Amino acid sequence: MKINNDKILSDLKQVNFKIDNISDIVRELKAENESLRRENVQLKQQIADLQINIDRINGNIKRKNLRVQGIPGDEYDSRFATEQKARQFLEKDLKFDQASTIKIDDARRVKSSYPTKPTILLTFSNSGDISTIMQKAKENLQGNSGVYVQYDYTDRVRRHRKILGERMPIERQQGNYSSVRHDKLIINDGIYKYIDNTQSNVYIGRRQSYGSRQPNNSADQNEHHPIMDNQSQQSLSDTNEPDVDRMLSDT
Repeated sequence: MKINNDKILSDLKQVNFKIDNISDIVRELKAENESLRRENVQLKQQIADLQINIDRINGNIKRKNLRVQGIPGDEYDSRFATEQKARQFLEKDLKFDQASTIKIDDARRVKSSYPTKPTILLTFSNSGDISTIMQKAKENLQGNSGVYVQYDYTDRVRRHRKILGERMPIERQQGNYSSVRHDKLIINDGIYKYIDNTQSNVYIGRRQSYGSRQPNNSADQNEHHPIMDNQSQQSLSDTNEPDVDRMLSDT
């Protein structure tokens, strides 16, 4: 059988040409895939940035809000009835002398886990009144009263507080001072924040406390007054948070 070398060489050239074409296509696909991956990362970051900005805007809107849980009523109570109950609570339970004159822009009921005690959402004209009311809640609300006052946190802050709050009792069991303030976790002098992208608690700096710090094993104000977040169930350790501590970045 006669072998046609020219035919073999021609076939080999065609095979090599096809292989080269396939290799070029693979390289192009890899480059395109890498480009798409980078664009996807950028889009995810842009979405995360937008969510943070939206949350910041919502947070600014909610600065004048307070939530009161545990007062009997109905979800469809009128604003007048809701406001009157809120003022009675401020005057009688919190011993707030300005309860009858403080300006309330809005008062309404919102759904809660207790149908017969839907949460009262109050909007005040002056955000400074909120600090006063929270301080009154610390001083006068009894832990067994079943009524709780809380800041109107955004959904993101509530979720982060819940996650950060899971670590707080662990740190306390180890003898460390620990509390959740707004969306940050304090462990001794360290400040930690939950990062959505990495789904982890990240150290962001240290704090400088005003005044002496309590002993590691003592109960702080978190455990003495019912100022609660309904998801994290962790109380704030100061009414003026997050301005209680000066946050200093480590370099």
